[in-house]
Amino acid sequence: MAVFKAFHGGIPTFDPKGEPTSIAPRWRRWKRAFELFVVGKGITDKTQKRALMLHCAGMDVQDIFDTLPDNGNANDYDKAIEALDTYFNPAVNVPYERHMFRRMSQEESETIDQFVTRLKQKALSCDYGESSDEFIRDQVIDKCRSVALRRKLLERGQTLTLKQLQEISRAHEASYFQANKINDDAGHEVKKENINRIKGKFQSKFKSPNKKCFRCGKTDHFAKSPKCPAKSAECHKCHKEGHFASECRTKVSNERDNKKKINYTREDQESKEGDNEYAFVVNHQSDENSGLVDIKVGGVLCNFLIDSGSTCNVIDKSCWEKLKAKQIKCKSEKTATQIYSYGSSKPLIVAGKFTADVVCQGKEVKEAEFIVIEGTGKPLLGKKTAIQLNVLKIGPQPVISEGVNSVEDDNTFRDRMMKTYSGCFKGIGKLKDRQLEVNLDPNVKPVAQRARNIPYGLQSKVEKKLDELERQGILEKVKGPAKWASPLVVVPKPNGDIRLCTDMRKANEAIVREKFPIPTVDDILHEINGSKVFSKLDLKYGYYQLELEEKSREITTTVTHKGHYRYTRLIFGMNNASEYYQYHIGDAIRDCE
Repeated sequence: MAVFKAFHGGIPTFDPKGEPTSIAPRWRRWKRAFELFVVGKGITDKTQKRALMLHCAGMDVQDIFDTLPDNGNANDYDKAIEALDTYFNPAVNVPYERHMFRRMSQEESETIDQFVTRLKQKALSCDYGESSDEFIRDQVIDKCRSVALRRKLLERGQTLTLKQLQEISRAHEASYFQANKINDDAGHEVKKENINRIKGKFQSKFKSPNKKCFRCGKTDHFAKSPKCPAKSAECHKCHKEGHFASECRTKVSNERDNKKKINYTREDQESKEGDNEYAFVVNHQSDENSGLVDIKVGGVLCNFLIDSGSTCNVIDKSCWEKLKAKQIKCKSEKTATQIYSYGSSKPLIVAGKFTADVVCQGKEVKEAEFIVIEGTGKPLLGKKTAIQLNVLKIGPQPVISEGVNSVEDDNTFRDRMMKTYSGCFKGIGKLKDRQLEVNLDPNVKPVAQRARNIPYGLQSKVEKKLDELERQGILEKVKGPAKWASPLVVVPKPNGDIRLCTDMRKANEAIVREKFPIPTVDDILHEINGSKVFSKLDLKYGYYQLELEEKSREITTTVTHKGHYRYTRLIFGMNNASEYYQYHIGDAIRDCE
């Protein structure tokens, strides 16, 4: 047995049973190990390699091999491997493999490099092609455990490559470990003398199974140990680093404290003061001074935001402290009044209330009531007080015709423009004097796929859509045999209509992708900086605006139950469509101000 193990190299036999989706990757790993083994042993004779491969694979694989129809003769090693590859590698279900890829996340004790390796192995069966690194990069950013690392990666934006991601992650993980190591060493030096002094007295207590790490909950180490897996982990409850959610102490205590405060204020006050109040200001995006008014509260000037939906006057704790520092004249007291913000079922934390006289532009209101809340925010002037001060009017107001210019209704303007330039609003249209040339790799052989079955209930809609696109000049019939043919994909819409798509995956292998830069959000904001007037354009059927050259149309040939069609315009599904479109649209409007 010892002699066999030395020659065998420790390669385990291959188990062809178990989960069907795991057989193919396990077979690839086993075959790789065997190939390394025979190279290391210097075995080159194909007859010997074939026999040794079947022997190392085990009796279950031998039984399967004997049933394969075309497994070659005794000295044909390559034929034997090809037959087993065909058996153990069935057709891959790409949508399922991509679903499993998107579910993958970084494990608790796994580094980013190890996570990337797992993703790369899984991506082999996902058919991502040249975009594989981009999908792996996005998955790492989405599923990594460290919030701090995710923030660093997102700061790099679209320019971040997979190689750069791994370099940044290694540096982040190394610096985190080194910082913890320095802290552990410093703490050890300070406490070493005390530990030695009490070791004999308390040694039995440190061995007690009740002592555990407060970061991860394990009993074989303490929190400062460098082997603690929770040091760089993110808590899923409080989203802080340094402990697991099972050991988090934040959530329970906060809930208890909040609950006690609310119950206390409800029981201690009269029903008159226990009525609920509402503050409805949601956001403020217009002119920065819109809705603001200066009011003297108890003799102190304060700036308020008028809130017509608020049933009370509200100021925050910091504003209240400033008013007290300026010696406001008021009467303060505790209250059980609860205030709810817009769309929230949880009341704001109320610190108290006070009453004071308020004056605005000569109008005075006696003993107006103000609620003081915890936190920060703009002071709100409620509906009742605002009406009393004549700074808020509700309902239709008399129309003052003097000095008002007539503004044309948006719909009237649109209708007039469409009537004046009616020729510009018919059909799909296209950019003038522009034709796209799609560059193909001559080494890739054309592939003509068969048509896919279309449900009988959708066939009439498909035929109608094909006729419509042909009338608009977007599709054209293909006469004679087609070298390229991609299957038609029908996508139903919620409104009952359908969308026709083409599965271009095989055709995309022959298209040489041209790289054009796509502007980022920062680029666009820089471009429009200082602008005052903006136009919004709906680029519906935008790809159809770009016409393809005659020789570039064959690659778009689509096979349907009605025959072969090819596109005369750029289509969604081509791997270079977005870059082409961005470049030509940007070039067309480049000189527009």
